[in-house]
Amino acid sequence: MAGSERGHRWRSRRRALVAALVLALLGGIAGAAAGLLRPAGSEAMATILLNPLDGNPFSTSTRGDNLTNMVTEAQLVSSEEVVNRVIASTGTDFTPDALVGSLTITVPTNTQLIRIAVATRRPEAAAELAQAFAVDFLAARRDRAVSQSEMQINRLREDITARQEERDAVQEQLSAAPAEQVISLTAQLNTINTQLVSLQSRVAQLRAGPFDPGQVVTPARVQAPPTWREWWALAAAGLVAGFLLGALIHLLRRRPFGPLGAIRLPLLASLGPEDLATHDAEPVSGSLRGLALAALTADTRRPLTWLVATLDGEPPRTVDHLARAVAATGNATVVVDTSGACRDGAVDATLADLLADDAADIEISAPHTLIARGDLDGSEDRLLSPRMGALVQSLREQADIVLIAAGGEDSYAATAVGPLADRVILETADAAPRGAGRWAERALGAVVVRRI
Repeated sequence: MAGSERGHRWRSRRRALVAALVLALLGGIAGAAAGLLRPAGSEAMATILLNPLDGNPFSTSTRGDNLTNMVTEAQLVSSEEVVNRVIASTGTDFTPDALVGSLTITVPTNTQLIRIAVATRRPEAAAELAQAFAVDFLAARRDRAVSQSEMQINRLREDITARQEERDAVQEQLSAAPAEQVISLTAQLNTINTQLVSLQSRVAQLRAGPFDPGQVVTPARVQAPPTWREWWALAAAGLVAGFLLGALIHLLRRRPFGPLGAIRLPLLASLGPEDLATHDAEPVSGSLRGLALAALTADTRRPLTWLVATLDGEPPRTVDHLARAVAATGNATVVVDTSGACRDGAVDATLADLLADDAADIEISAPHTLIARGDLDGSEDRLLSPRMGALVQSLREQADIVLIAAGGEDSYAATAVGPLADRVILETADAAPRGAGRWAERALGAVVVRRI
């Protein structure tokens, strides 16, 4: 038995390794193909250094965190004004939305730098657009500063005009004023002249600027593509991902209760096609002997009635083999087949005959007896009759283990004969199963039937 189990584990691991290698190869091929067939793309980057400039977020008169102001400036690179300037200066066919989508703007920490990256399929177009964004953004900053300066100059001119009118009025009063008013009017005139000089000086300062928005410190140039975009890097990533996927599938297939432990039952056995390929005259495999051992020791009472139901709704696949393995331990075993899936064992009568009104009691003599389903079609309601309960009780008096094969857990037969069973064995395929449901309290354990 131990050697058979070791052989089974080795075959399982070998199959898992082969599957993982195949998936790794497929993943590598897919990654290489993705890298080679990926449309070629280029990214160009230009770097600009901003000067503080009035009329803009980053200015000499702005209060607050300069880093915040730089982030605001970076957001203005993709503003409608700048995008329209770029379209006009380059004549590009890109729509405004497409241009904004191709942009990547970054601000290095604690600097006055803004990096402008543009990604397009053609490298020369990427470089042209990145340079245009840098130049036109600086031009937009300068225009905002000039516009604000002009607004301030216009307001100052209005003040100058008002002061000049006031000065003319004072001069007119001074020319005809009596001697006692000359001193006060002269002082008032001097004050107005001083204000005019100050206003005119401020106008001169505003006209002089500064209006330098900054400069392009690194002209736009095409950047080398990142390593992860190379075909060989994608191929390597595909190899690793495929191998990990194969390993994950193997781990999930080994878990009898799915990735989230949905059933929470003891695992009685995990059987493969090689275990279920044996027949009545052949020796019982090590895995089947392990199943019989686990089932018989999980509940040592005798006699016992086991109901075998499947979680996938299919007829049970393990009843014949489990019955042979249990009978081989010296426990007299009777299989009552309500599903029509059982073939092994000495057949004394059919279930349809034994449930008839005039049926005689059955006597069991062989260590492994099969009561086949027979012609129960149209008369399954007899599974609910007192005769069915009496039959199971009679079999319990003559055998150690009574196995009832009932098909799907929600089938009519399983529901009808379920109350007659002491314990329930749930059979499931290697796909993620559902929960044990109503059988949880009487469930003896789960048997996983692997497809490969």
